[in-house]
Amino acid sequence: MAKILKKIFDVIFVLMIVLLSLYFVLRFLGMAEIYKVQTGSMEDGIHAGDYILIYKKDKYSIGDVVTYEKDGYHVTHRIIKKNGDRVITKGDANNVEDDEISVKSIVGEVAYNGGILNFLINYKYALASALLALYLFSCYFGRKEDEKNLKDKEEDKTLDDDLVKEEVLNEEESKIDDSEEKNSEEEESKIDDSEEKDLEEVKTEEDEKVLKDEEPKLDNSKKEEDLSKDKIDKKTKGSAKKKVNKTKSSGKLQTNKSTTKKKTTKKSSTGKKKIQSKK
Repeated sequence: MAKILKKIFDVIFVLMIVLLSLYFVLRFLGMAEIYKVQTGSMEDGIHAGDYILIYKKDKYSIGDVVTYEKDGYHVTHRIIKKNGDRVITKGDANNVEDDEISVKSIVGEVAYNGGILNFLINYKYALASALLALYLFSCYFGRKEDEKNLKDKEEDKTLDDDLVKEEVLNEEESKIDDSEEKNSEEEESKIDDSEEKDLEEVKTEEDEKVLKDEEPKLDNSKKEEDLSKDKIDKKTKGSAKKKVNKTKSSGKLQTNKSTTKKKTTKKSSTGKKKIQSKK
């Protein structure tokens, strides 16, 4: 609510400053004036007691409501006739025309009358007080708003700082986690390598032990194999000798038989020969 009122006041204040600045500039340059109408000669357009804003021009035409100076007074009437640089005016509520005047005596044309101009001038002190109150009100709530905004900014900044700190902490934690994970992985790798090495050493020792244990067995088995081979060789040699002996004995038998046959044949032949000789 305070923000809305402040905006409304700011608009009104700026508008008033602009209008007053414009009026004072034009008045300083002699181009504008404000007068109060004293009579009702311009009824119903301009009432007695109305304030009018006069704006000076270079040329004026028939139908323009102008204010001119005559005998130390300011008269506001409408131009009804024009003859070169001379004009005749007449009040809208009057039945008689005014005397002819010079254009040079015209102060200016009525640009605005009554309405808000009357209100601003008649209640200028009350309006000034209201504007001052509104200004103070705006400053107070503007200050409150600024403090609130500053507080919000500080809170946002604190939140941003907290977020930055949290992000930094998260990054550090992440780095620490990564470092710990890396270290744990390295340690695990070292442990695995050490265990693997130990296992290899144990396995090697076991293999060496097994080999040492099996060497006598292998030697014994080798000896047994050698003995069995020797036995087999001896057997084969014995059997071979027996075969040779058998063949020799069979050969002797055959020779003996052949010799006996020869002897018998010789005997028979000799016997036959003896028998034939006897005959």
